[in-house]
Amino acid sequence: MRHQQILDDYCHYVGLNRTPSTVYVHRTKLQPLFKHWDHLDPTEFTRAEFERYLHHGNTVRSWKPRTMQIYLDVTRGFIRWANERDMGIPDFAKGIRKPQVHLGKVVFYTEEEIQSLLEAAGNHRIAITVALGAYGGLRRTEIYNADWSDVDWDANFITVHGTKTHEDREVPMAPTLRKVLRSHWRGQKRGRVIGDLSESWKYNIRRDMRKLCKKAGVEYKAIHSLRRSFATHALLKGAATQTVMNIGGWKSMKTLTRYAGTDKEAKQAAVDLLG
Repeated sequence: MRHQQILDDYCHYVGLNRTPSTVYVHRTKLQPLFKHWDHLDPTEFTRAEFERYLHHGNTVRSWKPRTMQIYLDVTRGFIRWANERDMGIPDFAKGIRKPQVHLGKVVFYTEEEIQSLLEAAGNHRIAITVALGAYGGLRRTEIYNADWSDVDWDANFITVHGTKTHEDREVPMAPTLRKVLRSHWRGQKRGRVIGDLSESWKYNIRRDMRKLCKKAGVEYKAIHSLRRSFATHALLKGAATQTVMNIGGWKSMKTLTRYAGTDKEAKQAAVDLLG
């Protein structure tokens, strides 16, 4: 019972400054660990016990390196929170190194593929996800949180809240994005842009995107690839790097510049601009 109370208190704390989906990630990463340690008092959590949890026999749990990085970040965030409250929980993750992630080539949708996706989506709300990601550079969580009250039709921009960097930003609406949003707008002043959002639909958006890609005859790529597509096409068409950073909310120039020029087709497209 104490384990569940500690987890609930921590998730409540996370929810004060983070989005609901971030709280979900923290809870789902920590809950299995707490269940595994149900026989222990929190003050008895040790590195040895933690490493025993991370391994099955001699085999590391089948997590991708990036997933392991997130897991350790969440765990260390919990430990810091507990230490600030003098709960007596030791730093059981101390000394455990995060695995290195080797970044491969950037995967994005071509402009033709994006158009095919929008045509295949029709009036389905998945079209909003495609448009906000590919023409506005919004992250998945930002798409979930987008509200009609954030859309300024007269000034032609969307105010993005609940961002990863905790800073609101204004995203100008490209003609295609404006057209898609207009087709789904019913004159309401408030409410989620993508409509009523049940938990089941929220966490099955990949399923809907896969169905859309199959219908459009387009190879499925991650939802985040829509955001990558926005950055790639904007940079290849000559948009200023700082402007693209401001619109998409990127803080690192290094991250943004990865999005253009690493793919063979992207390099060819850049050269073709020269004539």
